[in-house]
Amino acid sequence: IYFYYYKMSLENTVLNYINNDWDKLYLSPQLLSTQYEYKLIADKHSFGLYTIPIFSKKFCKELLEELKKFDNWTINRHRNYPTNDVLIQDFNEDFANLYNTIIKNIGVDAVNKLFDANVNKEKIIHESFIVRYNPEIQGALKLHHDASSFTLLTTLSSKEDYEGGGTYFTEHNCLIKGNQGDMTIHPGNLTHKHGARPIISGERYVIVSFCKIKYY
Repeated sequence: IYFYYYKMSLENTVLNYINNDWDKLYLSPQLLSTQYEYKLIADKHSFGLYTIPIFSKKFCKELLEELKKFDNWTINRHRNYPTNDVLIQDFNEDFANLYNTIIKNIGVDAVNKLFDANVNKEKIIHESFIVRYNPEIQGALKLHHDASSFTLLTTLSSKEDYEGGGTYFTEHNCLIKGNQGDMTIHPGNLTHKHGARPIISGERYVIVSFCKIKYY
């Protein structure tokens, strides 16, 4: 069970996800076999819009099993563009701590390599939450800009789990329906207005991280 490995990480490595057993089970084979060569495994869909494989199908399936048993979803946590979601720390603190480490050590590293940037991972703060798209509760999300320096969106569901859906970027005329375990990376604020197209059936789960760089 993946929570067992989260607790191992907390106890044995001071929340360092780099553990050979954990990596082999839960990180994507492409990521590991290329030794984190992001430019080789990333798909560039448009200016500043990338997807990279991050997690294994096993990771996603085990997490989805827990999410489908969870019953404390919110519907109005964001004032302007509310989603049917839960903050990851409210879902599971072990998971939140581990995902923070993934963001700092993999997400920021990928941003630096793909954008030729120099973001200091210690200067990153983020709001990370899991979104559930369900046509009976909330199937879509209106067009908007993210209040972030950059956004990371991890696809947990397989494409067979739902019909319709995906994230549409208006200025790029680009629809992203990531493979299970893929992370989509894009700038926030001005250049990448987007929304979630409606799903017709099934459920779609994603993890969204609004990442901001502290300049002080």
